[in-house]
Amino acid sequence: MRVKITRTVDVEEVPSVVEKIAADCRQLLQLQASRMNTAMHDIPKMVENLNHVLLDLALLQEKIRDMINIAVGWDGVVNPQPDAPATPPSAEEKDEQV
Repeated sequence: MRVKITRTVDVEEVPSVVEKIAADCRQLLQLQASRMNTAMHDIPKMVENLNHVLLDLALLQEKIRDMINIAVGWDGVVNPQPDAPATPPSAEEKDEQV
């Protein structure tokens, strides 16, 4: 069973956290690539290996989503967007102000 955890880091540490996740993903991809054999002489072993690949690819997908979410959140902190302009008052509100 997998669980999602949350941790707090300084904003300066975020790029290295994302890079660490990316390095883990690259390593996981390399491992799964090595399991992608089609040993037709041993179908049970091939199926077992391919099922491991599927499970780890699901984990990889979650890690990539984490990287995206972390990067977007970090970007929002280091490059904040100016506040949206206030909506102009409606005609009724203008009449009330007079």
